[in-house]
Amino acid sequence: MKFRTYLCAVGLLSITFVKAFLLPDPTTHKNWNLVNHDNCGIQNNHIEQRQLLISFVRDANIGEHPWVVSVYIQNPAVDHVINHTICMGAIITDRHVLSASSCFNKFGSQEVPYRSVRVRVGELDKGTNPDCSSDNHCAPKYNEYEIAKVTYHSGNGYAEDGMNIALLTTDRQMEFNDYVAPLCLEHGDLMETDYGGQLGIKLSGWGKNNDSNVEEKKLKQARVLVLTEEENTQVFNQLRGSFLRRANRESSFCVGQTGGESRHDTDIGGPFMMERAVGSDRARMYLVGILSFSTDRVNLPQHGVPDVYVKVKFFWPWILDQIDPDLLPTDLPHTS
Repeated sequence: MKFRTYLCAVGLLSITFVKAFLLPDPTTHKNWNLVNHDNCGIQNNHIEQRQLLISFVRDANIGEHPWVVSVYIQNPAVDHVINHTICMGAIITDRHVLSASSCFNKFGSQEVPYRSVRVRVGELDKGTNPDCSSDNHCAPKYNEYEIAKVTYHSGNGYAEDGMNIALLTTDRQMEFNDYVAPLCLEHGDLMETDYGGQLGIKLSGWGKNNDSNVEEKKLKQARVLVLTEEENTQVFNQLRGSFLRRANRESSFCVGQTGGESRHDTDIGGPFMMERAVGSDRARMYLVGILSFSTDRVNLPQHGVPDVYVKVKFFWPWILDQIDPDLLPTDLPHTS
């Protein structure tokens, strides 16, 4: 009897620990001051966007998503000079980008060499530089930054193994302006918000359309529904066993498709966003998810083929630990 009582006590402690881990207060972390700067999640006021919010799929405007980056990845051991992998990522500080760890699986167990990865910021249309609006308002030319360090949460294996998130550290500070800015990380009431059944924004583009095989150069956005917990379970139960054996049900969520939406392999690592106001603060865009993979084997009648995202707020202790200034790379080779 004493032994059973002990087991119950341990079980209660475990439940309490999990709840505390999943619903914490990130603002108490010593590195919280490094994220959510005053300009986080703010879109360029020059762009006339509000009347376009009813459009579920459309081209993005210049300055509308200044936090999205394209990630260029080349492993000299396996790639020719002109070949590279492209993923997306989201800026969270002036030295850090969040993306998907599966983008880097070509490196295997080896450390990602310096200058094998770079990010391009401040770009909308890969066919023009600079980007200009229809009224001839032009953004500055894009910038590129070398990645000095890639940090994985749980390795860089298959996306469907779950925990598919990586932190990229640039070799120097990114220069922020109206067209290059960070996304906000969730805090406050958002830590306990269930977005199931609500509309959010995903980004796509900058690659070959998986359906039409046509190369698309311009960033697009789509307003899509977050699946409910029950619908998520339907999707998760059809995924590979390695996904089910880990805490992926708590650290992942799915979104559906909407009519006219395009998909590209280069969308992986891209952000899923919600516009929200926390407390008395103004409404801002918050980084809710990082695109992990598309579930080609699953098709829900009302949602089509869902996308699976890692839930960013699940990983906030790891993220804030890893952006510590003491962990910034030093003594890097000179960059001309």
